[in-house]
Amino acid sequence: MRTRRHALLVLSTGHAASDLVQGAVPAMLPFMVEQRGLSYGAAAGLLLAASAASSIVQPLFGLVSDRVHAAWMMPLGGALGGIGIALAGWAGSYPATLLALLVAGLGVAAFHPEAARFAGYAAEGRAAGMSTFSVGGNIGFALGPILTVPLALAFGLRGMIGIAVVTALAALLLMRELPALEHLRPPAERRAGAQLGADRWGAFSLIAGAGALRTGVTFALQAFIPLFVIDRLGGSEAVGAAAVAVLLLAGAVGTLAGGRIADSFGHRRLVVWSLVVCVPLCLVLPAAGVVALFLLMAAIGLATDANYATIIVLGQACLPSRVGVASGITIGLSVGLGAACAWLLGVLADNASLVAALHGTTVVAAAAAVLAIAVPRDVGRRVPA
Repeated sequence: MRTRRHALLVLSTGHAASDLVQGAVPAMLPFMVEQRGLSYGAAAGLLLAASAASSIVQPLFGLVSDRVHAAWMMPLGGALGGIGIALAGWAGSYPATLLALLVAGLGVAAFHPEAARFAGYAAEGRAAGMSTFSVGGNIGFALGPILTVPLALAFGLRGMIGIAVVTALAALLLMRELPALEHLRPPAERRAGAQLGADRWGAFSLIAGAGALRTGVTFALQAFIPLFVIDRLGGSEAVGAAAVAVLLLAGAVGTLAGGRIADSFGHRRLVVWSLVVCVPLCLVLPAAGVVALFLLMAAIGLATDANYATIIVLGQACLPSRVGVASGITIGLSVGLGAACAWLLGVLADNASLVAALHGTTVVAAAAAVLAIAVPRDVGRRVPA
């Protein structure tokens, strides 16, 4: 048990360093606009490229890891992410910056499927263990701007080499721990051609779809709530940012708590009820005042992220012979699809109203709940103590 806990802490540390790269990219953009004269559209293009490379490509890396033992992708991917960020800080042209951020995104994509695989081994199918790994990503994403802004203010964009130092240290830690992590690999998987169980693609599609829609709700609220606070509630930018911070902080708490609840309450049941609860919370959001808004953001953050780690566990359970692909889709591709969902709601806001877009999050949350309810009941039964 101590060995498995140690493995989860190591993997969580690597996860934090990897997602530090993702959090650093948006924090770099204002400095690129100021110091390199980029337009807002050009800056957004860099963010899109890095996000697409880190999310959409993840299932492909997962496919590779399912075919060959590729634990080395964890330290390599983590280090590559930091190198890409550093190169973007030193790049002298827009194409070079774009290429560097693509490298960073590919490094992030390479890390996640294998890391989630070994987190699953260490967790032994328990969502509580997976939640420890998952919250490392929350911490890393939050650290992105916390480290990036001071480095850029002190040293300019070339200070991004500091991010590469952090990711390199995490990669060295992972390299040192690779032999111990390999011992967690189930004996059946170590044998070539071993039968690992039947894959349930139908159930997996429902789980992954619910996860993507859940992510769409979260992304949409991050984008629209600050605007809602300013335009409809008469608040300031600081109040809008604080509301989003409450959402993200509550989400981190929900990630940790949700895994433990799921192991006692039932994995599928936790996913269903957490998504069902989101529907009325999103429904009343457009009518909320400032105080009620903060309470609702905390409740939505707890509910939406309570199922994050559990969805990964369920996805891996549905595809026992494609754990890498399952991890790449539930962690990576779902983020890209969620971002696309938030973009569609943004189009709705442009053509209708901001309130209409917020009501749209209710529809998305309801669709996520419907998909979760449709998951067969024998998926994600209670884990024995």
